[in-house]
Amino acid sequence: MAMKKCKECGKEISSSAKTCPNCGKDQREFLSQFAICCIILGIIIMLSPMFSSLSDTANIVIYIILGTLFTIIALYVKSIRKTMGLLLVILGAISSFTVIGVVIGIPMIIIGGLLLFV
Repeated sequence: MAMKKCKECGKEISSSAKTCPNCGKDQREFLSQFAICCIILGIIIMLSPMFSSLSDTANIVIYIILGTLFTIIALYVKSIRKTMGLLLVILGAISSFTVIGVVIGIPMIIIGGLLLFV
């Protein structure tokens, strides 16, 4: 069995390990997690025509719910924290295009950025 060093703690682990048994760090490449982010964003974009008929307040509520959901998932599932952080940054940027959405978009960008570096 081939061995490699953990990206976080430096211990020798199996090259096929998805996470380090010592520290729990996800050993997969970021691009594979980025695919998850793209799929989720694709679904949101496909559903966006339904959002356009709603009022600004309803759209903000939807973005608050999505942002809260992604933050909770990111806090409990360590292996996809960076992916959810990136997703929050993108959703925050999208929601910031409206005047009222800036109130929601900027905190989403900040929280997403923090999740990317935690």
